Amino acid sequence: NAGLKPFIMSGTLLGCIREKRIFEHDKDFDIGIIGWEAQFDVANALLKSDRFSLNLKNLTGKDLGMLPAMHINSGFSFDIFFFHDKGDHFLHAIDSRTGYSIYLKNSKFGLIEHEFLGSKFFIPDQYERKLTEHYGSDWRVPNPNYFVTIESPALVKKTGHLYAFTLRHEMLKLMNSNASLEKAKSLVSVIKQNAQKADQPKEKILKHFIECFERADKNS
Repeated sequence: NAGLKPFIMSGTLLGCIREKRIFEHDKDFDIGIIGWEAQFDVANALLKSDRFSLNLKNLTGKDLGMLPAMHINSGFSFDIFFFHDKGDHFLHAIDSRTGYSIYLKNSKFGLIEHEFLGSKFFIPDQYERKLTEHYGSDWRVPNPNYFVTIESPALVKKTGHLYAFTLRHEMLKLMNSNASLEKAKSLVSVIKQNAQKADQPKEKILKHFIECFERADKNS
């Protein structure tokens, strides 16, 4: 109704194309909008509907990467990502709720309509390329232990202080979510495969991290 073209992206797009469904483990829906300037129209449309809630403080102008929103009646969450046009590519970001942003680069794309779960939605016209850039060439093979903020080919930087912090933040999130020992071991493996040694936590920290999950696994 607002004349916008929100499109399905990231994990929601992966479920749409590969599985033709929404994944059971999805915590939220991933939606894209081309152009950061549309953020105010998006917020206005959601609030005028009286069906969604959002924090207006998250509208940060040209620096906005992501706008979280929630459907009030169901409690379902949406992450709305704004794609910044950089001429020869799009740039978007995952804005952490702890105050930092992880930037991802994608090839330019247009939008096409696609039927999903009985309704029509916009998706990138080069959706296979988009999924490959986001998840790697093996995106067609299910991987429940994929950490997009660490291993995505679309990441602009995979080294430095912010990337090193991201590794540790992912470890803390797992410890706070009652994740399985298998998930914890997968995270350590992903860290060692993707991060430079200087950015990785020390070996004794990684060992202690796994031991925490081993104790929890034994106690359960």
